[in-house]
Amino acid sequence: MSRLIFPDFALGQYRFQIEIAVGDYHTEDKYYNLISLGTFNYGFNDTKDTIFYPENVTIEFTIAACQVPYIGYPNPFEGGDSSNTDEEYQKEYFNLIDSLTFRQTSVTIWKDSRIFLVGTVDAKSVSSVYGKFSVSCSILSDFAKLKKMDPRTNLLGLPTNTTTRMRFSELIKTIVRSVLPHVTQIIAFSEIRFSTNFTFLGQPVPGDFSLAGGYLYDYIGSSWHHETYIDLLKDILATFGLIMFIYDDTIVLQPRWYFPSNPFVITDDMVISGPDATSQNALALKGLHVKCVHLNYTYVAAYDLGTVVYNSDKTVQNDSDVETVYLSQPGGTPPGMPDIALNQRNVSVWMSELYAGLNNAQWVISKPNQCYLNSSPANKAALWKIIGDRLWQLVSTERLSFKVELLGTEYLYNPFFKHFSYPGLIFRARTASIDFSKGTSTLELLACNN
Repeated sequence: MSRLIFPDFALGQYRFQIEIAVGDYHTEDKYYNLISLGTFNYGFNDTKDTIFYPENVTIEFTIAACQVPYIGYPNPFEGGDSSNTDEEYQKEYFNLIDSLTFRQTSVTIWKDSRIFLVGTVDAKSVSSVYGKFSVSCSILSDFAKLKKMDPRTNLLGLPTNTTTRMRFSELIKTIVRSVLPHVTQIIAFSEIRFSTNFTFLGQPVPGDFSLAGGYLYDYIGSSWHHETYIDLLKDILATFGLIMFIYDDTIVLQPRWYFPSNPFVITDDMVISGPDATSQNALALKGLHVKCVHLNYTYVAAYDLGTVVYNSDKTVQNDSDVETVYLSQPGGTPPGMPDIALNQRNVSVWMSELYAGLNNAQWVISKPNQCYLNSSPANKAALWKIIGDRLWQLVSTERLSFKVELLGTEYLYNPFFKHFSYPGLIFRARTASIDFSKGTSTLELLACNN
């Protein structure tokens, strides 16, 4: 395996390194100089707004001898100095293009000596400028590999017996780390609560998302229906009304809607451009189609809000105006079923030693149909109804969306934003592009406090 190495270079206040491993028959290191590192592009992978992950970044580099660093690095061309012939340059150049296009690759990008992105070269993106012996290509995040990994057969080393449970936050982290091992931490913001019969100092202890979990065999292994780990992640996130950001080494989970917190305030002196009349867009849906898992691990139509029109085969006819969400955990009695214990599927809640006492950490079960939002503790119902009603409140009204270009590059750790032009609105990022060479970020913001 050859390594294409791009020595340490500065972009603004940060230093980057890039290494591309190429699966060929050679075992040599070649050092090239970078011409440009494009914007790091992030975006939700579909209109459901469930996953926000690094998608791609474009790099351009040259093999020209005048661009190859000599001090401390070997020249990648036969001869080792600037006397290489045109024929040698052409051979090296076309071999490089061939390798990036047809060989397996693995790319690592470091930012300030920490892994920032792990991915592969998009073979279809490889292009070149012969006159300056330069090559450009797009680097795709390895997160996309989850689209081809089947949780029914690839168990990630997790047990699928009938007794093992895991917190959902840990399951999400395990799945992500299977393709992005540099991700080390997870931060969860959620206002979902689950009533339990567990007490501490005489007071009932509710569960929250960080404590919520389930039996692993309900999510991985042959008994379940997920075809890819992306589907599984969407399932868990939708069940709790969450979206997921992956930035740098951190997974951030947050609700699709605003809940009381301290939003980051975008002030006039931060703005380079936007919003303007052409970039603003109001979004509203006509219906919400909630499907909830049944006891036999199939989805049933659970809950329709607004206008949902069906075809003869029971598919949604007006799907462009309707959002469909799939919830794997009813948190009580599934809709349309008799409200008896036999039909209920409740949330497992992990009570740590902090509440349960030394060496007494344990799983408890949430009370059926007693889930609620922390901002509305009196409104208790099954989890599917709490999530469905709150999502419908969000998506049934117009939500302002616009792009804004800002000075600075470290915005994605903030779950919510305020913009000085819209003092009554709270926004969250929908897409983002970060240009470290310019020290700027372009965010597409979406209102989320209705």
